[in-house]
Amino acid sequence: MEVPIIGRLNYRDYQALFIAIVFLFVEKLLRGITYLLPKAGVNYLREESQRLFSMLYKDERTLPVKLFQHAANFRELVSYWDYNVEEHIVKTKDDYILGLQRIPNGRSVGSKSMNFTLNPIQQDEEPNIETVFKNNGISLSAIRKNPNEIKNKSSSSSSSFLQEFSESTSSSSSHQKKKFVKPVVLLYHGLMTCSELWVCNVEYENRLACLLADAGYDVWFGNTRGNKYSMKHTKFDPSERKFWEYSMDEMALYDLPDTIDYILEITGAPSLTYIGFSQGTAQCFAALSINSKLNKKINLFIALAPATSPKGLRNPVIDALMKLSPNVIYLFFGRKAVLTMALFWQKVLSPPIFTKIIDLSLRILFGWDCKNISEAQKAIGYYHLYSCLSTKSLVHWFQIIRSRNFQMYDDLPPYSYTSTSLGYSCQRFPTLQITTPVAIFYGGRDSLADMNMLLKQIPTPVLMREVLEYEHLDFLWANDVHQKVFPDIFNLLLHYNVHDNIRNYEFMDDYQNYDDIEQDEALDYSNN
Repeated sequence: MEVPIIGRLNYRDYQALFIAIVFLFVEKLLRGITYLLPKAGVNYLREESQRLFSMLYKDERTLPVKLFQHAANFRELVSYWDYNVEEHIVKTKDDYILGLQRIPNGRSVGSKSMNFTLNPIQQDEEPNIETVFKNNGISLSAIRKNPNEIKNKSSSSSSSFLQEFSESTSSSSSHQKKKFVKPVVLLYHGLMTCSELWVCNVEYENRLACLLADAGYDVWFGNTRGNKYSMKHTKFDPSERKFWEYSMDEMALYDLPDTIDYILEITGAPSLTYIGFSQGTAQCFAALSINSKLNKKINLFIALAPATSPKGLRNPVIDALMKLSPNVIYLFFGRKAVLTMALFWQKVLSPPIFTKIIDLSLRILFGWDCKNISEAQKAIGYYHLYSCLSTKSLVHWFQIIRSRNFQMYDDLPPYSYTSTSLGYSCQRFPTLQITTPVAIFYGGRDSLADMNMLLKQIPTPVLMREVLEYEHLDFLWANDVHQKVFPDIFNLLLHYNVHDNIRNYEFMDDYQNYDDIEQDEALDYSNN
């Protein structure tokens, strides 16, 4: 087994490694003891820990927060909002079985949604898509009566978005629907997560997936191999090591292209818009760089909190781990899946304690205080944040961070004898040859974003938008994401989807009067 030479690690690095080893040993010991305890004993410890915790922190979770925390899967989460969900299966060229979800249509008028109080001080009924326009001082009912009125009222940040929308609504006022290919949007999650990230928002105006569906888009959700919805292979079982022998290379070579081919075949659309978060952006950059045909199938790539060559982590433990040989990391975490400990303790600990632990961990590891995210949103989001990932994929990211290059998995690390003697150099992803239009949204306080490095690696983006006070997760769950990010996203979607002759939206025929929606939801709320 290769061991890093003494010169690679300083005194602080060895301190950090010692702490990491002790932590892993204690965690595994506690996990083993917990496994041996009877269920009654585990429940007793859970209740007692929650009682002691409540003496320091008040549990302010409301009924819906508790329900959403314990939603078992994507379908249950979306069902709370009363949207139709489809589940699809994709077989990759290397025989992995990936699970996809789809929201094909928006919520129709008269649907019975679950309207609960999500915040103790906020008891208004759940809004509808008109909320997105209220920030611009525009009424959709007024738009229908006078579509040209929007030109005098729209703000500079989203004027073209609103103008395009008014044109589409006025053209669809008749009940004769035109035959067209519905615009398709694919949402892809980040590292160690799954598609549930996109549908666990507390407030309607912050649920991008629901807003897209209500605006007439055909919304799809991807899942990378090995996570909650894609833990299957035609030949290997997840208990076998061979199942977990993959990195981001395979995600770029197989997962994303095969997923997109399947979606375009089902929908009949000539292309789709891709919206990725974190690793979901890196995966797309990698796939587009090595697959020229894929560039023609994505009409627009929107990168939220992009990560291709992160500038490193603030925590010395992780920094020390990145300097180690992959074999040492495999010794720590095994050759199969990582993050099993987080999933285990999520089931054992009470939800408020688990939420606080994750909040503290994010602060220690990445320096994120998550002040832009409400406590209710944290309680729900953190419970649906994590999913399994191969250790090899984690090693791949450590290699990228250490080398400061967006490269493929390095089978011969640069400090190994073999690579040195052969003069070997790991292949970089040729991202400069990407032809798909790319729009980038990044946070000024995101410790994982390195825009200077990213801009050297890709062609000039069609849009660069910095949100100064945003951290990494804020692009999913921030309280004001509908104000600072969504208008530009919808603007871009309208602009780049018109090239597919898509200008009409089916949902306008179903939503003839938005006042009816608000009255219906208010009635539902009073009945509950």
